[in-house]
Amino acid sequence: MEVNLIPLFIGTGLGTASIANGHFIAEGGTLNPHANFIRIAFEGGVMGLLLYIAAFLKPLKFLKPSKQDFHQLMLFMLLILGSSFGHRSSTLYIFFGLVLLVFNYKRSNLEVKKI
Repeated sequence: MEVNLIPLFIGTGLGTASIANGHFIAEGGTLNPHANFIRIAFEGGVMGLLLYIAAFLKPLKFLKPSKQDFHQLMLFMLLILGSSFGHRSSTLYIFFGLVLLVFNYKRSNLEVKKI
């Protein structure tokens, strides 16, 4: 039995999940995994999964929201992250951008009112 831990940490590469599915499923062709979490974990490993999560949560630092807004924004980000793990769709990223846009606009309006 060969134990190779490198793919666990750095993944197997982009697009390999569909190739692996095609190899093990007798239907032939390439089939993507149904859950995006499985695809990200297989293709990117632990490091890729952590980078994917950081891409959703890191923008919160740059917005510098109030405590109440931070909790609302964190809830939205975790909902978007959870739904992106379940379903692979570009609609989630559009919603992610709109949430960031609204909170950034809300923050800039508060700064203008203080001046």
